[in-house]
Amino acid sequence: MGVADAGIIGLGPVGLITAIGLALKGKKIVAYDIDSTKRELLSKGKAPFFEPGLEEALYEIRDRFYIVDSLTELINRTDIYLICVGTPSHKNGKINLQFVFNAIKELLANLPRRDPPRFTLVLRSTVPPGTGKRIIEFIEKETSFECGKSFGYIHFPEFLREGTALNDFLNPHKIIFGGSDLYSESIFLNLIKYFPAPLFKVSIEEAELLKYLDNVWHALKV
Repeated sequence: MGVADAGIIGLGPVGLITAIGLALKGKKIVAYDIDSTKRELLSKGKAPFFEPGLEEALYEIRDRFYIVDSLTELINRTDIYLICVGTPSHKNGKINLQFVFNAIKELLANLPRRDPPRFTLVLRSTVPPGTGKRIIEFIEKETSFECGKSFGYIHFPEFLREGTALNDFLNPHKIIFGGSDLYSESIFLNLIKYFPAPLFKVSIEEAELLKYLDNVWHALKV
């Protein structure tokens, strides 16, 4: 398999579309999902859910899209990790961040203590403003890593619509991101540089908030 351009953690609608979209742009992608049934389907070129053009795209990228059975395999092949796990809402409307933090905990548990370590964590999941700060503080508390030196953090919100998700990713109206440091931002920008869209660099918290506002706008239009 060799070295991949990026690793995708979570292969639901956002993660799989992100993985396929990057691979269609020529990137070599390694991907993992905790659901073994989903991994098995994807390894056979079958999509675990319907979205127009998905299975045709899976066939097209079969030589640069790899499903692995553990985070260790993913970690060994890349230094940039895109977390795309679900963030369901509680009955009171509050977003459940359990899956995000579980993915980060598992990632840290499998991450080799390199000397010095250096990795970039990119979050695509929809989260409340302030979550990025919590994640950075959590990683620094759980490890000896320092943000901006040992690792970097990027919030890269998704603006995908069911039924047109793949086209939305490949031909975005806008790309918004917020990053912790220039090095990590350069790694991220190299990953998405072939996408034709206006690029907006904002703070991490602003990127989180803009996704929230976009959701509200679309809800009001319904």
